Formats: sequence, C-alpha cells, structure tokens
Amino acid sequence: MAISAADQKTFVDAQILARKLKDTPANRKLLRAEYQKTAKPADDMAWMEIFRKDYPSYSDWTTSAVTEHFGQDFMDILNDASLSPEEQQRRLKSTKYFTAASDKQYKFDTERTGVQQELIATARRAITTDYADIGLSETDLADLSKTVARSGLTGTGLKQAVYQYAFRRAAAAPMATDTKMVTNVLQGADADALRQNARAYGYAVSDAEVQAALTGGMYNGVAVSSESILQKAQKAAKGAYSHLSDQIDAGLSLSDIFENYKRYAANVLELDESQIDFTKDPKWQSAFGTKESGQMGLGDWVTKLKSDESFGWQFTKQANQQATDIGLTLARAFGKVK
Repeated sequence: MAISAADQKTFVDAQILARKLKDTPANRKLLRAEYQKTAKPADDMAWMEIFRKDYPSYSDWTTSAVTEHFGQDFMDILNDASLSPEEQQRRLKSTKYFTAASDKQYKFDTERTGVQQELIATARRAITTDYADIGLSETDLADLSKTVARSGLTGTGLKQAVYQYAFRRAAAAPMATDTKMVTNVLQGADADALRQNARAYGYAVSDAEVQAALTGGMYNGVAVSSESILQKAQKAAKGAYSHLSDQIDAGLSLSDIFENYKRYAANVLELDESQIDFTKDPKWQSAFGTKESGQMGLGDWVTKLKSDESFGWQFTKQANQQATDIGLTLARAFGKVK
C-alpha cells in the first residue's frame, strides 16, 4: 500500500510551522523521511508473523477466523505497526479476549497443535466414558471436546459443560435444542439420582430444577445444585413432619424412617415392598403420625393396616383364613359342625 503524497505534504508543512523550522529543501527532506518511517503502512498480513509466534496452532486461520475468536480490538492492535513489541503486548492484555479468557484457556490457545490434540483426545475419552447415553453426534463430540479441553474442565465442571451443551444453552452450543438429547438427559442416571434423593424426603423435583442442577443454572432466580435440592427436600419434610426433625437432622430421610413400616405393611398386606410407596399414595404417610400424636408405633401401625379398609387387608389370605376360622368356631358353637 503506497504512502499518500498529499498526507505527507500536509505533515511536512505542519511540522515546519510547529517546530518553527526554516522552509528549506534539506528540512523538508528530513521531515519526509520521518513521516515515511512512522507512517509507512504495514503489509496487510504483517500481523500474522506475530500471531503465528504466539499462537502456532492457529497459524492457518484466516483473518476473519482470528477476528471472530480473539475480537476486533485484538486485531486492531496486531495491525498497528506504530507500536513497539512491548507496547503491543501490554495493550493486547487489555483486550476483550484477554480479560475474558481464563489462564487455562489462554494456555491452550498458545499450545502447539500436537499438545492441543492430546488434550482434546483426553477430553473426548472422558465425555464418551461417562456420558455415552446422551446421544452426542460426532460433530457434537468434536465441538464439546475442544470446549472442555480448552477450559481444562474435569469433575463437576466437565459434567456441567456436557449438560449445558445437551440442553443447547446459547453459550455452550451453536445449534437449537435437540429434544431427543434433552429427553436422554432427563431420563439419565444423574437426573434420576437427583430425583431419587429428593423423593426420599417426599419431594418431587421438576424437570426445570433438574436441568438447572445439572447445568449449574438458575431456577426461579436461585442457583441450583444437587446439594441445594437435597436441602430444599429436607426443609419440606421437616415442615410437613416437624416431630421428625431430629431424625432428619441426624441424617435419616423419610424413606429411611418408613423402611420398617413398609416391611410390616408388606408382610401384613401380602404385598411386594415395591408396591408400597408413600410418595405415590398418601395413605402410607399415616405411619409418620402428626405433631400432636407423634410417630406411629409399629403395633398401632399393624392395627391400622388391618382396620382401615383403604389398605385392603380384608382381601388378604390371612383375612380370609381368619374369617373362615371364625365361621367354623361359630358353627361348632351352635352345633352345626362337629
């Protein structure tokens, strides 16, 4: 790109006046040389030499790709040929890219291609090992693996990144929500564990709460985690059964407390224990008692199971046998049977 003769003349004329120099050919020659040294435009791709040195893995990127990843302010500084290398580095550290990128992300960006690929492969193995049931495509895996590797995510961070991607949060994935993938997540082991832990206290977790907990998001304006859901379930249980608060504080869930009652009920009512669920049928909750009456004793519980027709004891083999025995006893008493 050529230097503008008009701009050069304007500079020379202005400097002669500003510096109160004599308007001589010699002075004009010196000023022209100064202008050409400071104002000579850099080659349009001169910035690439600096960029390739610091970011070798991205050396084949186009200008638009670099701008998209690092930002226009980053590119403007790289293209400013008037800056010394020291001043350029100082200014780059105040760009949006540098202020937003974590130390791990910056380290990843400056690694050589081979190192980046190893990190991405490690992230991919972690994702496919623990989250194969989500239904990520090859494109999803490639995109997500690089995101995880670049941020150095493991443990909870990795889990949240995977679920954020699955739910297609805007910041995590470029595509619209994949309803099949969302269904897979909501029916997956982690989601089920959240529900089971809360259900043990009689609390039903909504899909929105599950999503917030899995992604580290918000629900009703509050940050949600598996721990916060558990605490919420415990508070709800203590609110409903304040007389059981000491047991709940000691680490017992309503499910733990109900365990003996369930065993007795299964035996008395001739049911499989899986058929007895206090979270699905409120009649079983009577075992917990009330604040006034306290927790029901096991003897009283058996009496209630047999006397309250809603439990169906009257249809059991034991009930029929007792009815038969009573009938025989009465028949003998009246001489009907010998």
